[in-house]
Amino acid sequence: MNKIEDKKTPRAVQTREKTTRRKPWAPPSSLDAPPAPDGFKHRWIRAEVMGIDDNKNLSSRLREGFELVRADSGTQ
Repeated sequence: MNKIEDKKTPRAVQTREKTTRRKPWAPPSSLDAPPAPDGFKHRWIRAEVMGIDDNKNLSSRLREGFELVRADSGTQ
C-alpha cells in the first residue's frame, strides 16, 4: 500500500453529525398544551383578567361550541 491509502478512513466510520444544521431558537412558551386529536385544534380562551373572572367571555365561547379540555387529560 502507498502512503495515501493508509491515511483514508473507511466510509462506514464517517458521520454527518457535524454537518447537520442547528435548530433555530424559539422562545419558551408558558402556555404549552398537549397535542390536539386529529380533526381538532386547541385554542386558548381567556377565563380571567388581572385576577378577575371573565365569565362573559367564557360563557360566550361555550355557546359558540368550544369545549373545555384539561391539560392533564391528554389526547383522549
